[in-house]
Amino acid sequence: MNTDELYLTIGHDSRVLAATDALCDLIAHPPTEIASKSVLDFIYPEDHKTFVNAFIDISYGEHGPKKYQFRLLSTHGSRISVLAIFTLKGVYQDSFIHVQLKITAE
Repeated sequence: MNTDELYLTIGHDSRVLAATDALCDLIAHPPTEIASKSVLDFIYPEDHKTFVNAFIDISYGEHGPKKYQFRLLSTHGSRISVLAIFTLKGVYQDSFIHVQLKITAE
């Protein structure tokens, strides 16, 4: 798996618009299962607040790239610590958030 290709695109409504195959493989979800679901379905429950705060911050605060740490949840129940770089693209209803992920040690 090429971990340089762990990307996720999220709509302004927090629904997954796209995910790379490498990310789908990492969390053991097929692309068809990820598309249109809430991104929170793939975030470790204890990290929901961190992710929501990051989402709000990038959506309504400064729009430059920002880094956040949280854990993904695979279908097997394993937690995967990642550093996420959020970048807002577009404006208002046509906006989306591009997220680059890098695996980190817990």
